[in-house]
Amino acid sequence: NTIVKYGTYGIITGFLVFTFHLIIGIDNFDYSTNEILGYLSIFLSLSFIYFAIKHYRDNVNNGVVSIGKGIVIGVLISLLVGTGIGIADFIYT
Repeated sequence: NTIVKYGTYGIITGFLVFTFHLIIGIDNFDYSTNEILGYLSIFLSLSFIYFAIKHYRDNVNNGVVSIGKGIVIGVLISLLVGTGIGIADFIYT
């Protein structure tokens, strides 16, 4: 449940930044500004990994999370976000 919830937040954030970048920035900004916007979208989308692990530790697992469980949560959220952004890029292309 935590993975789906925070993965969805990451996908929505990625879509919004990707769409904003395409609508406003692609022709108006130079290459370095577009590069910064691209990295910003990656950072914002994947920042939900931290919040998901914190939520799992504090609310689901009584204040404890193992390194293995944290890695699993992070990888699964990354897969969700990556797949969502890949679909958005496929639609754009």
